[in-house]
Amino acid sequence: MSSDNQTAKEKQGKTDIAITRQVTDTAREALKQIVGRNLLPWPDIYSAEFWQIAHKSGYDEILLQQHANMDSTNKLAEEFLDKADEILDGVQDTVNMFVSGAREHTETMASSIENIRKMPVEDPEFERELDTLLSSNIELLSHSSEVEDKLAKQTVIINELQSQLRIDPLTGLLNRGALSKDLKKEIARSRRYKYPVSIFMADIDHFKNVNDVYGHLVGDSIIKITAKLIQDSVRESDSIYRYGGEEFLGILPHINCDQAEKFAERMREKIAKYLFVDKNNDISISLTISAGVTDLHEQDDETSIIARVDKALYLAKQSGRNRISRLDFS
Repeated sequence: MSSDNQTAKEKQGKTDIAITRQVTDTAREALKQIVGRNLLPWPDIYSAEFWQIAHKSGYDEILLQQHANMDSTNKLAEEFLDKADEILDGVQDTVNMFVSGAREHTETMASSIENIRKMPVEDPEFERELDTLLSSNIELLSHSSEVEDKLAKQTVIINELQSQLRIDPLTGLLNRGALSKDLKKEIARSRRYKYPVSIFMADIDHFKNVNDVYGHLVGDSIIKITAKLIQDSVRESDSIYRYGGEEFLGILPHINCDQAEKFAERMREKIAKYLFVDKNNDISISLTISAGVTDLHEQDDETSIIARVDKALYLAKQSGRNRISRLDFS
């Protein structure tokens, strides 16, 4: 790479970082103002508040150019939604307490009004006051239910947005961002309930040659098909992630390393027998995968177990590819 190209790339990198920082600052300021004004965090409020602050800060023209890199933007969106989820949890608790108290209040009030009506009181004005009170009581209960329903729908929206951020758009598998959270949770559950967990990391052999010879569209098609073959090989309780370009990682709960090794071997054989066919371009390709497996040990965290399975995959590659390599804790 020439020095001019290198300089241009470095400048673009700095610009991307600066824009991402601006997006982050704007989002945080918007969220702070939403909370400070005691507003329920509906998405339209996010959007309006965000762009209002972006405009005040002079960021709107820059942000609309969409130069920020996708990984940083997705990470920001995920952090923003996580924070919104925390706020919704707090709002949900408050609303639940309010609705519960309001229902108790309205039920007591309605009962009291009915008891008063049974008393021998001949006063039309008093009767009208009771009717007004009963009407207000019913309106309060209706309003409480509407708030509860609106918040429940909002929680669904936030959960759906969070789910979308966890999905790799090409393969439909979970993405690397989801892996970080899920593996940490699985390790915690494994230790709490005393069951084994294994992971595998698989890589399509000589995949660069496919892109070089047939092009990236064919390469993407092969990644999608390989992802489906792997997904179809596992149990519903297992989780499969697109770890990198042509790399995949699986979390296998309740499976020890011996069982994981046998599973990975069956997966390797299945893919080796598969013929990737593109009739439009008269292409037929047979490919193989290499994979590494390991299991969770007492001293592991999510970083150490991924580092070990990555090393196991490297050993499989170095040993000739199209094979499984197992690496135990040492």
